[in-house]
Amino acid sequence: MIRNKKSIVYFIVLLALTAAFLYGFYGKIIIHPNAFIFGNHGDGMKNYYTYAYYIQHNQSYTNFEGMNYPYGENFTYTDCHPLLAFVLKLVHEVFPGISQYSIGILNLLMIFSIGLTAIILYFLLRELKVTRLLSVLGAVAIAAMSPQIFRLSGHYALSYSFFIPLTIYLILLFEKGRHRLRILIMLSLSIFFFFAIHAYLGMIAATLVFCYVALGLAGNLFRREKGALVNHLWLLAAALIPVALYYLFVKITDIHTGRTTNPWGILENHAELSSVFLPVCSPFDKIKGSLFPGLIQPWEGWSYIGIITILALIAFIVASVVSSVKKRRPALNKTWVESYPLRLLFAASLIILAFSLFVPFRWFGWEHLINYFDVIKQFRAIGRFAWVFYFVSSIVLIVITNSMFNGLRKKNLTLPAYFLAVPIPFLLFAESWKYHEITSADIMKSPNFFCAQQLPQPLKHDIENTNVFGYQEILPFPFFYIGSENYGKVADEKVYRLAFLFSYHTGLPMISSYLTRTSIHESKNIMQLLASNFYQKKIRDDLPVNKPFLLVCLNGYLNSKEAEYVKKATLICARDDYSLYEINPEVFFENTAKSEFSAFEEIKDSLYEKQGFLVSDTSLIFAYDDLANEGTDIAFSGGRGCHFGPQKDFHILLKFEKGVLPLNHKFIARLWMYNDGDNFGQDCLNGMFFFQKNKDGQVEWLQPMTSAGNSHEIYGNWSLVEISLEPADAEASYELVYKGSDLAEKTVYMDDLLFYDDKLAIYKMLVDQGTSCLFKNNHRINSPEKTR
Repeated sequence: MIRNKKSIVYFIVLLALTAAFLYGFYGKIIIHPNAFIFGNHGDGMKNYYTYAYYIQHNQSYTNFEGMNYPYGENFTYTDCHPLLAFVLKLVHEVFPGISQYSIGILNLLMIFSIGLTAIILYFLLRELKVTRLLSVLGAVAIAAMSPQIFRLSGHYALSYSFFIPLTIYLILLFEKGRHRLRILIMLSLSIFFFFAIHAYLGMIAATLVFCYVALGLAGNLFRREKGALVNHLWLLAAALIPVALYYLFVKITDIHTGRTTNPWGILENHAELSSVFLPVCSPFDKIKGSLFPGLIQPWEGWSYIGIITILALIAFIVASVVSSVKKRRPALNKTWVESYPLRLLFAASLIILAFSLFVPFRWFGWEHLINYFDVIKQFRAIGRFAWVFYFVSSIVLIVITNSMFNGLRKKNLTLPAYFLAVPIPFLLFAESWKYHEITSADIMKSPNFFCAQQLPQPLKHDIENTNVFGYQEILPFPFFYIGSENYGKVADEKVYRLAFLFSYHTGLPMISSYLTRTSIHESKNIMQLLASNFYQKKIRDDLPVNKPFLLVCLNGYLNSKEAEYVKKATLICARDDYSLYEINPEVFFENTAKSEFSAFEEIKDSLYEKQGFLVSDTSLIFAYDDLANEGTDIAFSGGRGCHFGPQKDFHILLKFEKGVLPLNHKFIARLWMYNDGDNFGQDCLNGMFFFQKNKDGQVEWLQPMTSAGNSHEIYGNWSLVEISLEPADAEASYELVYKGSDLAEKTVYMDDLLFYDDKLAIYKMLVDQGTSCLFKNNHRINSPEKTR
């Protein structure tokens, strides 16, 4: 802490340098914090929306109501800065005007957190007995080079880089031996606070403490130091208690069931050695590009430590190896890094770095072993854990620099000492310059559209003239649903942005979702809203009122099904890029089975019999396979089982030899896929369907590819998959293929495959459980008397 005038002077210098740095890059934001949003697309737009909507419109304090209507979502899953949003919502109850500045408050907190990181690093370095000058320069350089800077453009809650230095600082204070109980309380509170900002921040901090304690306990047992053993157990408890409290809080407040326990991403979102030890955005990019063309550096794993840090670590490791050889046991060099806690932290950071690199699971094809570690799988973006190594290695760099500095000064080589030591933090800072040059320009591109005064005038006019009391929710077209990893559909970025803005400014919730790990059965019900109307839709019983939907349409992007619904809606207004409609919810629920049967009766005499079906044209190709397999009792229809097998295998469902399919024709393949099972059918629909072309032994996977989870056509426990093929090579054979993840452990079930020319209508009257059922191009339309 600051104890004398000299310390005060250096602290003022630190504040001045930090302020100059922040103002130089982010001055416009500091002066006009409410004028910008740092990201106006994707996660960036969504994370502002969930935060601002919660403060302004939410009725519940724990269940976010802006998306996934009518169910909502637990607010800890929305990336809305839960603690900050909760506090501002409380303030909003007393001072409603605060919501107008919620974006500006968040922007300032993110920018000033960079300065807070530098301040904490300064005290941390002083605790390690680094000279004041190096502490100031090192703190600014390390804070400036933080890989979390890149999170300012979208993952806002992950941009607070002070959380790792604060955790390290509290560990050092605890090891110092003074006021340990107070430090333990502060550590627990800080980790819980990090969880309340973002779960990853809390878990990374807790993991750092856990690894530190594990290594410390191993050392204590080796040296039989009982006192230190007890202290480390208390330190472990201080880290684990907030983890337990956070998960208990989420468990108590979460009213949703059926979340996936197998989230996607851990195989892709890990760090690489190249994303840690090679520049990701620096003056050395050109050199990197020439030396390593085509280099892959996963964005989630960006945690570059800097060239000067790499050189220092190489020297430190070499010195440690020499020291270990002399002592005949593993040891980190004490001469350069005198602090035992820091050496322990460095060893802990290496373990965490290995985890972020997905080691040991990447060794020898062991990726499948991750299925036995469900806790680890929950953190699908493990590349973020590499941030620990960045901060610890950078701190080690400054400590080593300080050791060399002091060594030269002891030899009365003061000038060489400064010439050696002072440029090192400057070199680190120099590599960060491009970080902030790019980031500052990027985050000031977009006006704050959550401020009504900054909206484009036509959009502002349409929002202000929307009768918010006349609608129950917003339905965006093109429809999108992102979150459950089992059912969903992506859309154009423009419709996300349009839907978020209409929802925030009107206060109307969206039936669509752009969330994470949403309930599987809730997502199934919402996706089924756009199913054909001869299927019963469960969501009807969950809608609380019968008010119309506000249809927000992005012009020119609708598919045929959405276009048909638009025809049944009433136009409110039309702009060049979007249109607004009012649509009665009954449009989605009216049972059309009677009209389908009537239409069939009118045309059946004009149809032709072929292969046991009635078709509109006998000259057009179609093929049907009931995929019967008595090895399973699961069946869509017919009761003779279905095709089944391991999800990870290649399933060849249909094959056409060369020359069989005519060119310049469009064909459709439709089949039913089973969507039930453990945890509401988790992962049953995962995997991709596609056609592959085989010519002269060369196999090519064709577009489009699709997943059963993208389908709106849901009939009970079955989802209808549809995929098209337009043969373009008479010398090639074509196959319909299904393939799941190589690590998948599920069994998949598929039934009733129909392949046909898209100009062909195919009918058949069936009997299902004693009731007549109409087969229409592989749809099953029950008689109007039957509901299912």
